[in-house]
Amino acid sequence: MKASPAQAAVIVATAAAALGLTLVAWKSARDDELAKARIAFEARATGIARAIEGRMLDYEQALRGGAGLFAASQTVTPEEWAAYYEATHIERAYPGLRGFGYAPYVPAERKAELERWARSAGLPGYAIFPSGTRDAYVPVLYLRPLDESNRRAIGYDMYADAVRRRAFDLARDNGEPAITAVVTLVQDTQDTPQPGFLMYMPIYRQGAPQSTVEERRRALVGFVYSPFRTLELVTGVIGGSPGVDVRVTDVTEPASPTILFA
Repeated sequence: MKASPAQAAVIVATAAAALGLTLVAWKSARDDELAKARIAFEARATGIARAIEGRMLDYEQALRGGAGLFAASQTVTPEEWAAYYEATHIERAYPGLRGFGYAPYVPAERKAELERWARSAGLPGYAIFPSGTRDAYVPVLYLRPLDESNRRAIGYDMYADAVRRRAFDLARDNGEPAITAVVTLVQDTQDTPQPGFLMYMPIYRQGAPQSTVEERRRALVGFVYSPFRTLELVTGVIGGSPGVDVRVTDVTEPASPTILFA
């Protein structure tokens, strides 16, 4: 039986209404899925950011512990530094540290004196590099673990590098840890270069006033520090397959941010 024009119109209208309801239901379901995905992504991103922040706070605590060793002793020998490193299990407790070291602040007139002391204290052939006369030096004196790549850094004057020097000065003046912008670690100069950075914790002379920037500058003894390879640090925190694309950007210089990890 052939449908009348009125019946056909009703059928078309009914089909259109059903299709419209289907589209509304599909859009609602899609919006729900997108909302759930957005919530899951934001939760994952927040978790990653907090995990990296927490790991950096852990590293800060490790450096504060090393600074405390100097605060409790007039002189820390290479053997005492090595014993502290081993006793505190720093490598296991704080995975991602490429090293755990000490670098004294050395005015130019005390450079030769430090080199002589280091050689007599069990570091034969110790010499500050790169060569050249500078107003002050912050050379690597102690560094653990003392593997082949870390040995390359012994004696390196980190204050000779402008990027490292900015972080040194910031830590010295504020009395708090500071990190460098992206650098190539001395340990990696003979290998495949990769982005890295360093964290510095200042050490001041016992009993010296430290209330002002000028007082902290006069009381500065040196720095406890750690170098990091960014790739090792980030993958150590979030794993090799985090489930999302991750990019870590150094914004020390807002006008020219540097990608540390992607």
